Amino acid sequence: KLKAGARQEQNLFMKKIHGGVTRREIVRFVEKAAQVAVENAKHGTRTVLFFDEANSTEHIGLIKEIICDKRMNGRFVKAIGDSLQIVAACNPYRTHQPDMIRRLEA
Repeated sequence: KLKAGARQEQNLFMKKIHGGVTRREIVRFVEKAAQVAVENAKHGTRTVLFFDEANSTEHIGLIKEIICDKRMNGRFVKAIGDSLQIVAACNPYRTHQPDMIRRLEA
């Protein structure tokens, strides 16, 4: 939890992204965080959604749409930016040695 108080509230949502995470999982996760964020906002609490290793999935386009466009599958998500703040961490870019590239392309 990000904030302590008399009211039990969840205001930090963290999703570890990896190659096995599905588009549907990401959508459901954001929908849940947005729903809770709207309720938290009624009590003056901001909510944070954190994507860890956001660039490690084939669904990076969806994550970009959520973060940059405040949309999900083309639908505007009102909570994003209002009561829901989104943060993401990306893995550093790594160059591969020629032998690794040959193995990856084989």
